[in-house]
Amino acid sequence: MSTLTLARTTALLAAGVAASLHAAPRHQDIVGPGGFMQSCAAPSSPGAPRTAGTDFTADFASGHCVLAYFTGNGTASSADAYSSGNISNASSGSVGIGHIHMQSSNTSPGNAFFAIAASNGGFEDRLTLNLPGQTGKTVYMLVSMSADGTVSASGPAGASQIQVTGYMNTTELSANNPGYSRGNSDLFTTDRQRVAWGASSGPNTSRVIDGHWTFSVPVVVGTAFDLGIYARAQSSQRSYGSISTLSSTALDFSHSVLVQGVSGILLDGNLVTSGYTVAAASGLDWTQPLAVPEPGTWGLMLAGLGWLGQVARRKARAATAAT
Repeated sequence: MSTLTLARTTALLAAGVAASLHAAPRHQDIVGPGGFMQSCAAPSSPGAPRTAGTDFTADFASGHCVLAYFTGNGTASSADAYSSGNISNASSGSVGIGHIHMQSSNTSPGNAFFAIAASNGGFEDRLTLNLPGQTGKTVYMLVSMSADGTVSASGPAGASQIQVTGYMNTTELSANNPGYSRGNSDLFTTDRQRVAWGASSGPNTSRVIDGHWTFSVPVVVGTAFDLGIYARAQSSQRSYGSISTLSSTALDFSHSVLVQGVSGILLDGNLVTSGYTVAAASGLDWTQPLAVPEPGTWGLMLAGLGWLGQVARRKARAATAAT
């Protein structure tokens, strides 16, 4: 069995619940409560990252993707890895209503055409905001969020990033909505409610992320809607050239992207922090931080893939040293 086949087989076994290969998951196809997690790895890619929750399968045509779905209050986990010559990478993720966990790593030479490992996934819940005397009124529901993890990049061309965004039904949330706050997200140009944290080498960079932000969701009081929250985490290259020097990147958000609860609503420009309720198809209480299950299968899977990535990176460095 080749190194590549062995790496993929091990990742599939670690994932356990992976549902299908080379599928095309999209946020607009998910009906809450439910969601998906897709993990991919490849020796090359187009280089331009896609928005969390959208289909990015085509970016991994030279590699492979593993996909899992969940419904109700279940969870989904996926993992994939690539290892051949001096390129090695791995990604994994797990998701349930209110929580997303992701890891990725990549080691590749500068003359590889944007080698990449990434996970993409999230969840939807069908919600109804109720406020006495305001049925039919359009308000803005404020959802507090957090993300905790690490990103690092070394060598001449390493880059790693996590991005999180939100959708109301099938529309990505606008950054112009009153009450939206990007918190301590890295600065970048967008008119959507996207937040991101990353690291690029040159010089080598390592960061600990304690991210906080607030989504602002336009809703009609008393009318059900789907709220979707999705993340994309990737480790890759920021450039491509003729040099063969290795770059390494890593991202670890296994501690979660978390929903901290609905912190209030904006009614005619005024903040209301009590007197409303949020009914959820999942049965969860969105006015409180959503509970994260004990790290069972997904925790073991992420740990196993981390070991797999370490083995693959050692092989890549050994292959480079032998040339």
